[in-house]
Amino acid sequence: AISFTTTMFTANRVGIGVSSAQRSLFMLLGGFIIVLGFAFATQTTAFNFGIFAKWGIILALFGTIIPPLLFNAGFPLTGIGLGSIVSALELPVSVLMAYFILNEKVNALQWIGIVLIILAIVIMNVNFKKK
Repeated sequence: AISFTTTMFTANRVGIGVSSAQRSLFMLLGGFIIVLGFAFATQTTAFNFGIFAKWGIILALFGTIIPPLLFNAGFPLTGIGLGSIVSALELPVSVLMAYFILNEKVNALQWIGIVLIILAIVIMNVNFKKK
């Protein structure tokens, strides 16, 4: 949630005159520095290059590189209101993929939380007109 909020803010407000690719590069470099710091502070086992070679590149491409590029290209066009609603849909998709692909258990309380998050974002972005 924090990464999407940061992405939405930077895609819509920071460096509008800079290309989407360059904004994405700076966002990814900042995230890399933070993740690297946490990795050094918390890594207790040896790094497994086999897993990295098998899954790391694919996950990096589809989970880290492509989304900020598309966010930075699309948010100035759609605006932060519609963009936040669309990005909120990532949460149920992730949970569904974890359920179907990874066979993780998803309980009713988690679904209620997801619905509440999406409702809150929609309510914040809907203009209620007084009659």
